[in-house]
Amino acid sequence: MVLAKKTGTAQGVIQGWLENEFRGAVGQNEDPSAPLPTRSVRTSAAALTHPGVYVSFSVMLTQRIKLQGAGADQTALETASAAILDGNLIALPTETYYALSADLYNLRAVERIFQIKGRPDWKALLVLIDSVDQAEVISDNIPPVFYEIADRYWPGPLTLILPAAKRVPLKVTGGTGTVGMRIPNQPFTRRVIDRVRLPIIGTSANLSGHPSCSTAEDVLSQLGGKIELVVDAGDSPGTAASTVLDLTSKPARVVREGAIPNEVLAEYLSR
Repeated sequence: MVLAKKTGTAQGVIQGWLENEFRGAVGQNEDPSAPLPTRSVRTSAAALTHPGVYVSFSVMLTQRIKLQGAGADQTALETASAAILDGNLIALPTETYYALSADLYNLRAVERIFQIKGRPDWKALLVLIDSVDQAEVISDNIPPVFYEIADRYWPGPLTLILPAAKRVPLKVTGGTGTVGMRIPNQPFTRRVIDRVRLPIIGTSANLSGHPSCSTAEDVLSQLGGKIELVVDAGDSPGTAASTVLDLTSKPARVVREGAIPNEVLAEYLSR
């Protein structure tokens, strides 16, 4: 089955995917040219009540794309990237847990993340990037030690907190004046960031107060019907969230111990 049509917008890509799904649901004796419902990612769905007759009802459709390699992953890349650029919320795999992602600069999408997760708006959102160059775009007054640590631990499960550049929305920083970021050690997700040419939100893909999600099934159980897309890469390999290291304080301090133990970072905590 073709996963999605090659197109430049998330609506067109996912519409193509849906058409294939509905075609597959039509019986062999029914007309395969019967009209299909027109829908976007977030507007409406349709129930088949008679061949060629559809009744619309309002529903959020959470699509799931499984990474399978080769051409299928290219289609998934196009779909996920277009969805982010169209202002949608998607779940992406990382080496720790699944992340809930959106365009960093799309305030409506960022606000939806807080609403869907039930997250207090004073809590900052972590950001995923694909290079030190992107870190420099969203940060100011970067301390020299940042480059040493980034070179040693990125890509990987270490989030570094830096002074936020003015371009970073207050909704993302939670009014703290700082922004936490990391390069994920997950090739597909880095390809998405590279393709959209933007840093993306990378908060955990779960409801606040609920367990982090290690599988696409976990994400769907918590966020199904609330977000537009889940990219399924199987079980996440990690058993802990990223460690969060604050480089805006002197000496640096660990805000959250995670996949990288405190003792490994000890040399940076006394400078």
